[in-house]
Amino acid sequence: MFTKTFSPGTMKMNNTPTKILVVDDDQSILGLIRRILESSFKDSILLTCCVEPKNAVSLCSSEGIDILFTDLDMPDLNGFNLLKQVKTKNVMTQVIILSAQPTSNAMRSAFALGANDYLTKPIVRDQLIKTTTHLIGQAKRWRRYMCTDVAIG
Repeated sequence: MFTKTFSPGTMKMNNTPTKILVVDDDQSILGLIRRILESSFKDSILLTCCVEPKNAVSLCSSEGIDILFTDLDMPDLNGFNLLKQVKTKNVMTQVIILSAQPTSNAMRSAFALGANDYLTKPIVRDQLIKTTTHLIGQAKRWRRYMCTDVAIG
C-alpha cells in the first residue's frame, strides 16, 4: 500500500525559498551577512536578521526557519541556549554557530547540542556561501522527502 505523506504546508515547498534567520547583537555583522547572502542567493532565500536573540525563538517557531545562523556570545540568551531552544521546537532547523573566539570546547559543545556547523569571525565570504549552499540543498532534500510516496505495510 502506498500513501502520500504531507506535513502542513509542505505541498510545493521544494519550490519555495529557504527561510534563513541570522541572529547577532552586532549590527555590522548582520549587515555583512545580509549583503553576502542576498547577493549570492537572491530569490532562493527569505532572509530575516535579528539583533535580539529572545525574538529569534519565536521567529523560529512561527516562521518555520530552515537555517539559523547565530552568534555565540550575546546578552540575555547565548547561542548555545538559542540552539537548544530552537532544536526543541524544530529538530529540522539547521543551526550554524558564529563565533569570534572559536575554542575546541565551544565547538564540541555546539555539535553535541545539534549544531550543523561552526563558522569563525571574521566572516569569510566563500565559506559562508559554501555552507549556505550546502544547507539550502539539505533543506530542499528534506522537503522533497516530506512530499514523496512512502510504502506502508
